[in-house]
Amino acid sequence: MGSIGVLGTVGLLSDEGVVSPRPPVVRALLGALAAHASEPVPSAHLMTTIWEQDLPANPKGALHLTVHRLRRWLEEQAGGSIALVTGVSGYRLDLHEGTTDLIEFRALTSTPGGTEDDLHRALGLWRGRPFENVPEDRVDSELVETLLAERQAVVRRYARSAMDGGRLEAAESLLWTACRADPMDEEAHALLIEVLSGMGQLASALSVYDRIRRRLSAELGISPGSRLTLAHQRVLKEPALTAGPDRGPQPSSLTGRGQALRSLADDLCRARVVTLTGPPGVGKSALALAAATTAADRLECDVTAVDLETQALTGVDLEAGQLAGVLPAGRGRHILVIDGYGGRVAEVKAAIQPLIACSPELVVLGTGSRVLGMPGETTRTLGPLSAADAENLLISRAAAFLPSVFHAPENRHWLSSLLAHTGGLPSAIEIAASLLRTLTPDNLAAALARDARMLLDGGDATGVTLAERIRHAHGALEEREALLLTRLARLPEEFGLAEAETLCACATLTESQVVRGLIGLVDQSLVQPVDHSYGRRYRILPPIRRFVADLCEDARERESVGLRVW
Repeated sequence: MGSIGVLGTVGLLSDEGVVSPRPPVVRALLGALAAHASEPVPSAHLMTTIWEQDLPANPKGALHLTVHRLRRWLEEQAGGSIALVTGVSGYRLDLHEGTTDLIEFRALTSTPGGTEDDLHRALGLWRGRPFENVPEDRVDSELVETLLAERQAVVRRYARSAMDGGRLEAAESLLWTACRADPMDEEAHALLIEVLSGMGQLASALSVYDRIRRRLSAELGISPGSRLTLAHQRVLKEPALTAGPDRGPQPSSLTGRGQALRSLADDLCRARVVTLTGPPGVGKSALALAAATTAADRLECDVTAVDLETQALTGVDLEAGQLAGVLPAGRGRHILVIDGYGGRVAEVKAAIQPLIACSPELVVLGTGSRVLGMPGETTRTLGPLSAADAENLLISRAAAFLPSVFHAPENRHWLSSLLAHTGGLPSAIEIAASLLRTLTPDNLAAALARDARMLLDGGDATGVTLAERIRHAHGALEEREALLLTRLARLPEEFGLAEAETLCACATLTESQVVRGLIGLVDQSLVQPVDHSYGRRYRILPPIRRFVADLCEDARERESVGLRVW
């Protein structure tokens, strides 16, 4: 009994894997026939599907030759358990007692009241994109989209079942996958917003809504539908995260940020322009959205968020009037969050000033590596998590898929080693936790000791890696600041001003320029001041240090920025 797969690579399925015909046209024919199971497929449809872009001079002859080659291959590989039959209305596969993964998938999912186990087994049949090893110009593209839509619908059903059973972590993982697979799927995004809200991650829920709202507007010119709008409104009606000390644990994205959240929300209730600065990956976006939601609940107003960092990373310019365009017409009291403006200080200031002048009830919250420098601006700086909060975050995130990973004494030993590589940056901690799905704590610690790049290469739900976020901040530096940062990154983990002046000054950097440059790097959150009883020292967080080291990977660059003493 044989089984043919199309939900991934096309070929005969076995316990050892997939066996596929070598010629692409033969794979295309096998896939086209298997997709229609035992039904006859007209010759005209097969010719159009396989040779739509380059129809041969003799299409019927080419099809007959391809059928002959496939028939011989099936005889050799399937031993007669699957036959290719010629009929009056076309060609069909005679599966005898065999099947295809598509038939199995539809059988498991065709009943509306199917069990969660059935849905799980159905999704497990997928090995990749349909007809993955068939050239795109030899596949029925409409069929591919139909199959992907069927899978997406099953993912949503499975996620709803997990939600109904209270397994929010499982539902969250499924829905992130669904939203990445189809960035325009409003139903999947609405479900994800509901799951994140149920887990207490209100900031993440609002961020998901804002991203799809902007995507729908930019790419389709439409507003969110009623299902998505309702999910968003439910989040806005959630009780404030800072209602009091008896609200229980903070969501993981805000671990250790309770006091910062309260202070920032207070600022938004009494100031017109507030900026939140901090190093890349420190969690400014999550804190800003949570604080805006909390303040909006107190002020009884709405929140609009604009993600400039993601736009900058994807090459989108801040156009004149763009900020005004995202705000509702006839707005009264309103909070505008401008997230990740980076080095675009002058642009953002120019866009904000007329809005503030003509909208007396508008409050603006900006996040970036440096302050905007506007009159009456209130500023807050967000630093890395404390050792205790960083440990709590790593344990809580790892527990989502390995509940007892750090209960064992031998694994707790590796906590401090893992956290040292993250520098207390929540983004790096989240990435480290995700790597524990594959590696044990001791193996991960050893891997990071050899090469910490895997933390830089990890990304968030938007697909933006930590390296890209650091590069975004680094790109805003002046040339001398970038040179100084490169030289400072080769100093010991903590260093003093005298060491920086002595070891980093060179022909292109005088000692006074080193001091001014250090001030600029601290202002832009790429160097952290550390106060001790014996005086102030400075440090560069490990992920930023690793990023800078990568910029100087080749020997000539290392020589050109070499220090006097090391």
